[in-house]
Amino acid sequence: MLPVKITRGQFVSMSSSGDDRFAATFRAKADAMGLWEYTVGFLDGDKVMSAICVKQTRREPVVANLQLLHTFAVYRRQGLARRLVLSEYGRLPIRACLGVGVEFFRVSSEPDAVAFYRSLGLKFWGYQKSGSLLCLHRICDKDPANGDYKLTKFIEGALSSGRRGALVERFKEPC
Repeated sequence: MLPVKITRGQFVSMSSSGDDRFAATFRAKADAMGLWEYTVGFLDGDKVMSAICVKQTRREPVVANLQLLHTFAVYRRQGLARRLVLSEYGRLPIRACLGVGVEFFRVSSEPDAVAFYRSLGLKFWGYQKSGSLLCLHRICDKDPANGDYKLTKFIEGALSSGRRGALVERFKEPC
């Protein structure tokens, strides 16, 4: 099964149980930021099982930002989110391979989702003002577990800029 385009209509047609509270956040953020054109996922007939949104920045260096990821409760524990993250990461036109394209990957994760991202090999630099944890690394190949966490000028700037998304509590090493 390959990810397919997910529309706003398909996503909002799913009823949200208490276990799907993040679905409302997903919808609101996708609406506010115009992210539906970047949203793909897996369908079970006409029902959305899981959806992801990865958007690339327009300025250099290019960063792929995992904006949103949600698996509806009835479809959890099937590896769908893992497959979506790995699929989207693997499809990035990475600079390391092509000489042009995406150079960095960024995830801002709620604390309860950090274990999932760590299971993919991602590491976090610390906490943002929102309470989310920040992962930022240079992409080396099609596997997120091989990301380069060397503290480049760009990464240092993103972590400590004081702007929205920067860290308020930093770990000694990414973990």
